[in-house]
Parts: sequence; structure tokens; C-alpha cells
Amino acid sequence: NTIDGGSWIWDFGDGNYSYLQNPSNIYANSGEFHVSLFAENNYGCAASDTFVNYISIYEVPTINFNASPLVACAGVDINFFDISSNGLSNWLWDFGNGHTDSVQYPIYQYPSTGTFDISLIAGSNSCKDTLVISNYIKIIEPTAFFEETYSCINPLKVEFHNFSIGADSVFWDFGDGITSNFQNPVHTFANLGYHTVSLAISNSVTGCTHIIYKEIELTQPVAQFDYLVNASNSLSDSVGCPPKRVYLDNQSQDYAYYRVLWSDGYIGYSRIDHLFTDAGTFDVTMIVSDIHGCKDTATIQDMFHMYDVNIDFGVSNISGCDSMLVEFEDLS
Repeated sequence: NTIDGGSWIWDFGDGNYSYLQNPSNIYANSGEFHVSLFAENNYGCAASDTFVNYISIYEVPTINFNASPLVACAGVDINFFDISSNGLSNWLWDFGNGHTDSVQYPIYQYPSTGTFDISLIAGSNSCKDTLVISNYIKIIEPTAFFEETYSCINPLKVEFHNFSIGADSVFWDFGDGITSNFQNPVHTFANLGYHTVSLAISNSVTGCTHIIYKEIELTQPVAQFDYLVNASNSLSDSVGCPPKRVYLDNQSQDYAYYRVLWSDGYIGYSRIDHLFTDAGTFDVTMIVSDIHGCKDTATIQDMFHMYDVNIDFGVSNISGCDSMLVEFEDLS
């Protein structure tokens, strides 16, 4: 930013110099460097300035790591060790299956069999390096995995489907004191609510055992609703004149989603309010669904009554002499 400069001498503090007005410099080594500029104009006037420790160059880290064990059963702790050069302040591990971690020494359990590449991106400040080791971790059989099917007819009954890999034996624990050795058992629980189910499998060749736990929820949807009482007058809001907006009190149980069918044709998806615009007597139906897709329906017939007044009248005559008697008839 020198004003009226004619010649320049830059000293970048690393042994490099430049005589350009706006130079660039590649710093080959890490450290902090003074930068000096000497400038002289066309009249022989000269000035110089030095910025102390103006440029900071950080050392590019050398990334290295190891792990133990390299061959393991599913669900076993694998310890990863950062043995990179000192001074690192951030880490990003990728375990090769979509899972990552940002601590220096992570511990990870693989949930399934396979061979996995491991990568580590680490560094300090803005200087980072990456190391990838292919096929570094091998997880051997077996791998436990199961899914379940719920019954809408009997909400306490659950069918379990074993999709495990490499299992010689299986052991189910349904969390209520009942166990099973069947591959695909069917179990009837005593109560609705949450239950923790475990599946333990083993492989006689590898000597590995794998156990997984899953919390399941048993629900039974019951549709139930009533008038939403107006707090200001404590009367059920069932009678009125259109246009009138009404509200329901949803008292259903174990529902994840609901819709309301009003007999004037309107369908409210997860809405308990409705605006009546016509007179008449109206039914209301509520359909609720739980997390497993099971449904229940409740209907209240003639729940709302909307009354309207149509004004009309007639007269005996509409013209005549003064003192004429006119008779009016209400035709509403």
C-alpha cells in the first residue's frame, strides 16, 4: 500500500526476497516469520517497515493409526489409536460403514460382518492430512438381526423374523420371563406397552456370539371423542346456527394419526375443528391409526344440529287510500 513508490525490496523472513510491487511467496517450512518492506520513490525518498511474526506457517501433520483387534466378532469393542505426530487438535474417523467419530481414541462395535476400510482425517488449525487403510478391520460371523410383525387382531401377539447371518444356535429372551430357541418364534405378551427383546446367536466355527437388544412397543388404538366443552359457559357445543365452527375433544388412546369424517363431506386430517356452513343434523366419525398401522373407528350420530332461519312474510294488500288496514303474515 506504499504511496508513490518506485522500487521495492521485500524480505519474507525465510531467506526469500522479491523486487516486485505485489509479490507472492511459498513458505517451505513451518514457523513464524517477520515480513519487511523497503520502498523508494522516484525522488530518492525511502522508507521501510517490518511486521514481526506476521506470517504463521503450521507443520503439515503426519497421520498414522492402528487398531486392536483387527479381526473380531460383531459387537466386540475395537480400540482405535491415533499415533500421528504431536500437536493435533481435531480428528475425524470413518469406520467404513457410514459411522464416524471425532474423538482421538475411539472405541467402536461393528453390528455386522464384513471387511471395512478405515480412514482418519486429522490436523490442527487449517492443516490436515488423511490416511486410509483398506480392508483393515474384519468382522466375522455371526451377525444377529431380526424384525417383527404386529397383529391388529391381537395386539399382544408378535411374530419375530430372524434374519441373522452365520448362526448355529439362537436364543430369544422376550423380557417377560419367557424365552425361545425357535428360529422364528411367535410370542404373546401379557401387557401392552414397551418390552425389551433380545436375540443371542452363536457360531461354533468362529466361536463368536452376538447379542442384540430391541425395544418394541405394543399398542391398541381405541377411537373415542366427545364435544369440546366451551370453558366460558360449560355447555356442550352441539347446537348452533351456520356459519359456526365447532371443536372435538379427542380422547382416543394409542394413536399416532387420526382423521375426522364429517357427514357434510369434509375430512379433517389430524384436525379436530370444522366450520359448518349449512343447516342440518350431522354425524361425526373418527378413524385413528397406531404406529403399526392398526385402526379403530368411532361414530357419533346426530352429533351436531345446525339451525337456520329463512325470513319471509306476506301482506293483504300493498296500496290504497289513507286509513287503509294492512295485515302482515309471517312466512318464515
